[in-house]
Amino acid sequence: MDDRDRRGWEYIGDGTGILLADRDHWAQVGRRAGVHDPYQAKAAFVCGAVREFLTAAHLCSDARASLGASLLLMPPLEVFGRCVTGDGADGRRVRIREGVDLLNQLQRGTVATPLDAEPIRRLRNFLAGGAVAMDPDDPASLDQPTINQLGRGLALALDQYWSDYERRASFAATKLTALQAAGNPVYIADMAGHLASGHRPSHGLWWAPPA
Repeated sequence: MDDRDRRGWEYIGDGTGILLADRDHWAQVGRRAGVHDPYQAKAAFVCGAVREFLTAAHLCSDARASLGASLLLMPPLEVFGRCVTGDGADGRRVRIREGVDLLNQLQRGTVATPLDAEPIRRLRNFLAGGAVAMDPDDPASLDQPTINQLGRGLALALDQYWSDYERRASFAATKLTALQAAGNPVYIADMAGHLASGHRPSHGLWWAPPA
C-alpha cells in the first residue's frame, strides 16, 4: 500500500488497518463484546455474518429450497466483491463480478467449470425482486452444482481472508455498522471464541474445505 492509500487509515496490532471513520464505532462495539481491538472486532463481525449466511444457505439447500439457498449466498458474495472493489460507486454488478472472479481464482484447478458471473448477477436480481418476475430476454438460471460451488468457494474465501492479514484488512476497509440484538452486538464474541479455540473461520460449516 503506497502513502496515498494509507490516508484515512490507522494501523493496529499486526500492521493491518481500520478506517479512521469506523474506529470509534467498532471500539465501542468491540468493548461490549469483550474484544478490545476495534480491527479484530470488525473482522470477527464480518466472519460471523458470512458464517450465518452459509449455514442458513446449506439448511435451505438440504431441504431442496434452492431459491432460498441462492438468495442467502448473495450477501457474502457481495461482501467479498466489496473487499476487492472497496466502497466506491461501482455498484452491485461489479461487486458480484469481482466476488465470482475471486472464487474462481481460489478454486482454480479444483473445479471442472469456473463460475459465470453474469447468470449469477441475473439470479441475484431476480431473487431481490421478490422472485416473481423475470425478463424473458434476460433469464436467470438455477442449479444445485452452482449452489454448491458458490458455497464451497465462499467458505474457502472466508479462510483465505482471515489467514492473510493483508486480505483481512479488506474486511476493515468495508464500511459496516454492527448488527445488535437486545442492545448487544452479534457474532463478535462467538467468533472471537471460535478463533481462539484454534479453529479456521469455516470450521463446522457444511461447505468448509478439508482440514
